[in-house]
Amino acid sequence: MKRTLLFFALLIISALSAKSQNFLGYHMKDIKKMMPKVRSGFYLDETTMESKNPSLKYTDKSEDNTLMFFLDEDGICKYEKFMLDIDKAKYTVDTLTKNYKYLDDLKWEHDNGRKECLIQMKNSEWFFTVFITEIKD
Repeated sequence: MKRTLLFFALLIISALSAKSQNFLGYHMKDIKKMMPKVRSGFYLDETTMESKNPSLKYTDKSEDNTLMFFLDEDGICKYEKFMLDIDKAKYTVDTLTKNYKYLDDLKWEHDNGRKECLIQMKNSEWFFTVFITEIKD
């Protein structure tokens, strides 16, 4: 039980902490190159490679947690979506609030060095999703 909690705590920290990279504005080849270093617990899932809409999908070993990068026609990341089991929601809110500027209604603001980012969290019955998008002026 303790190992499972520790694993999920490390997973969430690595995926959402201030030290972790979000990839808005990065090219697909750069994301593929940096992901093993930045989020080592996630592995490229090739199932989205032949999709009509370009994206990269990474899952953890258990395939319960997913990180997706949605790309434009030039292979540049336009937004990210991170899906986790609902029992990690409170910890995720606490982590996001600690590391980013909280706005309201489960929304945070962050500058990744290339883009001003909006981080939004949406809950559903069994899981929650964290969206990272560019803030447009």
